[in-house]
Amino acid sequence: MTGQIQCWGSNAARQLGAATALGISTTPVTVAGMKGPAVAISGTWEHGCAILANDQVQCWGSAIAAPAGTFDQDRVIRGIEGKPRAIASSYHHTCIVVESGTIQCLGYDGAYNDENGGEGLVVVEGLTGKAVDVALNYGSMCVLFDNGSTHCRGFTYGHDGNRSTRLDNPFTGPASAIAKGGCAVLVSGELQCLMRTADLTYADSRYGYQVAKVVDPTLTVVRVTNMPGPLVAADTGGGICGVLLDGTIHCLAADLYVEPPAPSDVDCSTDTLFIGARGSGQAPQQVRDQDQIPHDDDVPAIFRGTWAKSRYITYFWDPHEATTGMGPEIETIARVAEDHSSTSITFLGLNYRATPVDVLNPSYDDTYRASVDDGADRLVEALTYIDEHCAPSTPPKVILGGYSQGAHVIQDALARIEEEDLPAGDLITKVILVGSPLHTAGRGDRPIGEATTQGTLIALRKQATDGFAVSHGGVVDSLCAWGDLVCDEGNARSIGNAENAFAIHNSTAAQIHTHYPESASICGITSKRQPNLVCGANSVLQALGDPLIDIETGQSEFSNPDSGYLYNGKQGGKITVGWFFGQNIGNPIQKILNWKMYSTPTELGTSLVNEDGISLAELPLPEDLPIGQHRLVAMDEQGNHYSHYIYIHPRSSTIDPPTIMFNGQNTDTTPLPEPSTPNPEPPSGDVPTGSLGSLGGGS
Repeated sequence: MTGQIQCWGSNAARQLGAATALGISTTPVTVAGMKGPAVAISGTWEHGCAILANDQVQCWGSAIAAPAGTFDQDRVIRGIEGKPRAIASSYHHTCIVVESGTIQCLGYDGAYNDENGGEGLVVVEGLTGKAVDVALNYGSMCVLFDNGSTHCRGFTYGHDGNRSTRLDNPFTGPASAIAKGGCAVLVSGELQCLMRTADLTYADSRYGYQVAKVVDPTLTVVRVTNMPGPLVAADTGGGICGVLLDGTIHCLAADLYVEPPAPSDVDCSTDTLFIGARGSGQAPQQVRDQDQIPHDDDVPAIFRGTWAKSRYITYFWDPHEATTGMGPEIETIARVAEDHSSTSITFLGLNYRATPVDVLNPSYDDTYRASVDDGADRLVEALTYIDEHCAPSTPPKVILGGYSQGAHVIQDALARIEEEDLPAGDLITKVILVGSPLHTAGRGDRPIGEATTQGTLIALRKQATDGFAVSHGGVVDSLCAWGDLVCDEGNARSIGNAENAFAIHNSTAAQIHTHYPESASICGITSKRQPNLVCGANSVLQALGDPLIDIETGQSEFSNPDSGYLYNGKQGGKITVGWFFGQNIGNPIQKILNWKMYSTPTELGTSLVNEDGISLAELPLPEDLPIGQHRLVAMDEQGNHYSHYIYIHPRSSTIDPPTIMFNGQNTDTTPLPEPSTPNPEPPSGDVPTGSLGSLGGGS
């Protein structure tokens, strides 16, 4: 025996371990880069691991949900205490039985202990014997001890998922082997499985199960009576397969799972899919339980059917959740675009970790990197699935949108698509990036915001990211507001209060990054001052061939104050204002700005313009400032003025002070009201821009 490992099937998450780029392989391919012959292997949908003859454990495919430092550069697991003797994998976690009989697990699951995983190697608690084998499913674990006794905990096959469930010796006799999903081959050669009592009628007609004993009010042990035997091993998945004494394999097909539809089965020509990737730390954070399967009507046609929906919930967030999982920035862009488009858009939130920003943690960079890799792998796999399961002549339109870390995920996915020349790249109609740490100009992306420098993590931008943007000219748009701490690092630093280029704190530059839904800029698509996320929606509308949203800040299609405003303040509160002219202008155009609130008008103060052409000030608002809409104005010494509209709320309101940026290259064309005019209405019936999701109907 050579100890080589060969795999076949889908390679969307690189789970085949092939040395070259592959999509689906119907013939076995050798896992490359192994550091020795394998003596035991385990595999799951997205990764595989093997025990090597040198007692190392090496993995391949998508990353297990474990922190940086868990693996060395060859994906060998570090820190295993003892000689590995058995191994099992499922979804995002892997467990190893060592010679002493303890079990050590890593990854995100929580079946092995009460709490969720997502940490390094942990020892399974509460075992009462010497383990010789372990079997995993999503959220479940069964252990075989050296005396034939067994122990199962967590979710089980067909069970509704009580993590606290712990069962000692649930089967009717000693076992010789165990299998994922709560199954065991008894010493007698009989196969028994744990099943929820409510599922017995269904199972009885498929497998010929018979009740053996009840182990708790919801779980029953059943005998598989139409499996020839005796067996020496078994496994479960899309059905149940058993290894007979003569070495042959017998499988029972199951209607519980179906094969994915053939490419010609699904017509995707009318589908427009918007896949959004949320930013760092944005909800939802938790990994969804596998049994939360959406209804067919809630997912695109290519994800209907039990097998396909199991793929859907691996890639995307549940559509029934309060948030789609896209994050507020990207979801707003998607919804505003759909409101103004003749196209029906399906929203899909990428299901990845989106690790929160924690720059004080020494391992944060590695944790962030692992999160981005996880998201990029998952996105590429999702796009590959969509490409392979739509009829070749009827591909859907796919729009990708990402904010902050989510933008980084998308750009790394584009790099992989370009490097491996994956056909899924041809599905992508538009990419809209918001606040990307890889933002830059002149490398294929089209900048549509006001930023003039590059992102904080530009050194991590891959050459193939540029290659995709160039080879798919006009597809990738990057929206970055001037002074954004993450995507416009140079101007963020010139503001003077951004100490750490990637630390999200209360600096003005950080607030610019975290307040895209409440800010406006000159949109590079319309050349008008628009809410930033309306500009992002225009990027999508332009790609879909729909008319652009032509409003400017201060204009709206509604006038109800309850609908919300782009900028909000309160009596006696404060506002942070910034004025910038641009980059490399030499001496500033003017030295002093006067700030006024037009209802009376009310003087708010002055600010100096520095040598970079930037002015920044925190302005107090009078206690007696009238409640309602106002025009906030910056006026220079030459008489030029610049405006934004703001709504002032009562002093008792809970409102965070807004950060409002003014572009010095965009002077007002609308004259100021006369000083005697009290509380003026915006000209031509304009009112402050309201809730972006309510900007009228489609075209």
